[in-house]
Amino acid sequence: MTIIQDSSFSHCIGLKSVIIPNTVTHIEYSAFDQCLSLTSIAIPNSVISIGDWAFAGSGLTSVTIPNSVTSIRDMTFYATSLTKVTIPNSVTNLGNFAFSTCHNLRSIYFQGSPPQLGTETFTDDLNLNLTLYYLPNATNGWTNPFGGRPTKLWSPTFGTLNNVAGVISCTITGAPTIPVGLEVSSNLTTGPWIRLYTSSLDGAGTYTFTDTDATNKPVRFYRMVGP
Repeated sequence: MTIIQDSSFSHCIGLKSVIIPNTVTHIEYSAFDQCLSLTSIAIPNSVISIGDWAFAGSGLTSVTIPNSVTSIRDMTFYATSLTKVTIPNSVTNLGNFAFSTCHNLRSIYFQGSPPQLGTETFTDDLNLNLTLYYLPNATNGWTNPFGGRPTKLWSPTFGTLNNVAGVISCTITGAPTIPVGLEVSSNLTTGPWIRLYTSSLDGAGTYTFTDTDATNKPVRFYRMVGP
């Protein structure tokens, strides 16, 4: 077991990037707090818990939380610059103020059942535009609002693909106004996947996309992701 100890990199304002080895199991108290130049981090599958204040006040705009993490503690991402977060279905607990004062945070995507919440996990005067999204396979227990924030079912589906003179079009349907990212690839197994559109369904729950570049591609695959 390897642990990133309390305050290991706290207030390292020049720290721009970190590679966490897959031997690390715990990121402890205040490990990266106030690392103002640290904008993104990928947490490996070996990590099972992220401690209090671990990234609080850092410059994080994106983070990858693996399905091995079971707990996100108090103030873990407090006052970061995150814009969106995906919470894996392994997480059962979000601590006090875990995502509070994240004034750029607009969406959190939950892949599982609703976790147990601490005090003011999401809510404060700066998180007024935050919406929580959950998947159709985990609807039990979700309420609207949840933890003081509105919730929506994220369930966009593809309609029939149409091909007219090599131009692909399709209508996506789902809950009104949910955000959708659309990616395209010519190889289903290896990718790469390229972002084609980022949009939201309209008030009727529809969005029609076109792919004019399909004319020059013998094979095209499409998938929907969070924006």
